[in-house]
Amino acid sequence: MYTLAADGKPQAVAVRIGVSDGSTTEVLEGGEGSAGLAEGAEVITGLKNTSSAKAGNSGPRSPF
Repeated sequence: MYTLAADGKPQAVAVRIGVSDGSTTEVLEGGEGSAGLAEGAEVITGLKNTSSAKAGNSGPRSPF
């Protein structure tokens, strides 16, 4: 899982997950120390594509 560090760069956080319904996933444990996750912390859920796509390019999308 990733969060945004103070400098605006993604920071990896190791987590242990629980049950999931495909839309919502329970986080049982999240990191240690300053890299940990607090309840309600914002996390990175995807990437914003800023490049222009070619017409007709309908390939699979990355889930990240």
